[in-house]
Amino acid sequence: MEFGKRVNSIRLDEEERILYVDKACVVLPTDLRSCCSLKELKPDLLLPLKYLLRVDIADPQAAILHYLSPTSKKCAHCTVCSLSNAYEFERYLTERAYTGTHGFKRFFVLVNPFGGQGKASKIWQQIASPIFQTAHLECRIVFTEYKNHARSIIANIDLNSLDAIICVGGDGLFHECLNGLGDRKDNNAAFETPLCMIPGGTGNAFSYNATQETHPALVALEIVKGVKKSFDLMTFDQKGDISYSFLSANYGIIADSDVGTDNLRFMGENRTILGFLIRLFQKPSWKCKVEMEVVSSDRNEIRNTYLQRLQHATVNRNGGRTDRIVNVPMYNEQNVSRVTLDIQDLSVFYAGLLPYVAADMRAFPVCDIDDGLIDIVIVRSSPFRKPLLSMFMNIETGGHFDSQFLSYYKVRSFRFTPIDTGCHHYFVLDGEEYPFIPFECRIAPGLGTTLASQAGFKLLSL
Repeated sequence: MEFGKRVNSIRLDEEERILYVDKACVVLPTDLRSCCSLKELKPDLLLPLKYLLRVDIADPQAAILHYLSPTSKKCAHCTVCSLSNAYEFERYLTERAYTGTHGFKRFFVLVNPFGGQGKASKIWQQIASPIFQTAHLECRIVFTEYKNHARSIIANIDLNSLDAIICVGGDGLFHECLNGLGDRKDNNAAFETPLCMIPGGTGNAFSYNATQETHPALVALEIVKGVKKSFDLMTFDQKGDISYSFLSANYGIIADSDVGTDNLRFMGENRTILGFLIRLFQKPSWKCKVEMEVVSSDRNEIRNTYLQRLQHATVNRNGGRTDRIVNVPMYNEQNVSRVTLDIQDLSVFYAGLLPYVAADMRAFPVCDIDDGLIDIVIVRSSPFRKPLLSMFMNIETGGHFDSQFLSYYKVRSFRFTPIDTGCHHYFVLDGEEYPFIPFECRIAPGLGTTLASQAGFKLLSL
């Protein structure tokens, strides 16, 4: 598609994903000039439409492009001149830049000013907010003031007045908002409201799983250009008190290394690593009883089923899955069994719904957001240090899945009973400490909703 008065001066590539503009037809800011080029054309402007936020008409032959700079990750603009028809140019580019997106205009933004070592406010104001402003999207902003403030707000807000909720903070803030939706009398309908995260905390697992991006500007762009995606949740029942989990439930050395190092939050994510290494040289003292509704504990079967789903996934231009997978062989429902484990030598109990529990920790490498199952990893403490060190060294890529010291389960539900050993231990749900008492978790298939690109939550190679 061409737009310039001269042939090939202003055009889209064959797949209509990238805009090329000749140097004589564009006034460029320095951060975009020559940021990338094609050797045979050497255009002065090469802009993927993924980054385009808005087009304004300057006059019948000129338009102003507003975009997120691929290099600086900041909003910028440039003027394209010598257009044959600026109005057609604006209409066509806007349509292509937002093809298939949600079209939402009203966002409710919750910012945790204490998140991410106090950086969340700056991340929103200086990095994320300009993207929404440039795209002419309405944002109502509230700064949380205390623990569970966000939960209370979401439980009582008029959801009809907004299109989506954005958390600017970490997994803790997302957990609060999720449970705020769950606290509502209309919670089934409330969960259909997209809940999104812009990374601004110590742990930002949800945003990474949804976008595979760590930079807040790129995550914000994914939300602006996103589509509605559903994902599985767990219902968490402790003595009748119901909570909802999107990420993980864990007990053992990892839980203690996380919540047990809250006094070291000034160290960022490094505090968990330090806590892990300290506990690695202490005597293990974790015990529990686990009752599970197991669909499969055969790692070959689990791997093969995952690879079948990966092979049949619908793939779009960006290499991501666009639709839920249907008619793909799953586990034999007749083989579901109740398994009870009385574990006297526990190191790790980890139940999860998403592959990554942090950007560098692919704890559940065969996890799928919509397979309707919970993944469980159990590591014993006999032996203690060798399997944990092996897991620590390979968890970034998911290589620990093949460890002989690890047991891996796909389950529909489980009941967990921690055993008091006289030592102070923690139970952690989505990175938040919960009472050290028995609980039951059940899968809630597809209950959660968010906004992500069509490549969001893509299945990853093994």
